[in-house]
Amino acid sequence: MPEDVRKQNGYPSAQECKEFFLDDLKQELKRLERYQEEKASAESDRMKLESLCRNVPDPPRLDKLLRYSASLERTFDRTLSQLERAQARRLGQPIAPRIDVNVSSS
Repeated sequence: MPEDVRKQNGYPSAQECKEFFLDDLKQELKRLERYQEEKASAESDRMKLESLCRNVPDPPRLDKLLRYSASLERTFDRTLSQLERAQARRLGQPIAPRIDVNVSSS
């Protein structure tokens, strides 16, 4: 386009167009770099989450572990009670009667 027509219509010069294009290109490159960083961060978070999920047992195994845990706690409480009673007996202290509580849901 001739220079006088370009100025008359208010169009930018070839050099200005080149500068506008380069500015837009720089902005787009920055945006893509930020996107790449965000994507890498999201991927890292996803990998961490997948790693944590692999450490959680599936529902049947989890139920079994919870049952084992409850059983071990009851056994520990029972053994501790027997130990306390044996120590009290050894020291000649009065022994409280054993308390058994059975709870049932109706």
